[in-house]
Amino acid sequence: MKLEPAHAFVLDAGSSENASGRRVVGYIIGTPDTGTFVERYREEYLPTLSLPPAIANINVTTTTAADDGEGDELRRMFGRILLNPEEMLQPAAPDFIPRYPAHLHIDILPEFQGKGFGGRLMEIFLRGVRARGGGGGGGACGVHLGMRRDNVAAGRFYERCGFRVHEGLSDEHTTWMVKELEEEGEAVVVGNEETREQE
Repeated sequence: MKLEPAHAFVLDAGSSENASGRRVVGYIIGTPDTGTFVERYREEYLPTLSLPPAIANINVTTTTAADDGEGDELRRMFGRILLNPEEMLQPAAPDFIPRYPAHLHIDILPEFQGKGFGGRLMEIFLRGVRARGGGGGGGACGVHLGMRRDNVAAGRFYERCGFRVHEGLSDEHTTWMVKELEEEGEAVVVGNEETREQE
């Protein structure tokens, strides 16, 4: 959120007992330009982190052979990215980021899923990265995300939003999904709803 506040949105359920009177029950965050994000993360954000020794001293090139539990491999992947953000550039597939430069993360509490909120958050985010992409000054031409391979429900949601699996990067632990973004002024389809870009 610190690096990309224009592309961070929360789902607010209204009143709560905390001081702000708000209850955040979901969010979507991301960037229209992963390359620029990685540079800024390395130069501006990483130096501000105060990491516990167990994390700060981790060897990012080492992985554990056995999975220690559900989601363990995904946690290790994010741990490696925390200290080595260049992994977000997918060096094993040089044409991946130019085709899908935007990336996102979305999460909604279970009791607020299946009510259309996820699709609406996705629609708002995709409009934003398409209109205000990085690189050459135009909007992002594509977007990607990573998810646990066994998260079937999330995969179905992303498919309804127009994403498809990118088999070239996906493995037994992680599924990478991609979506081409339409030209400005063309229809953007999220779920079963179709909306029109504003000029």
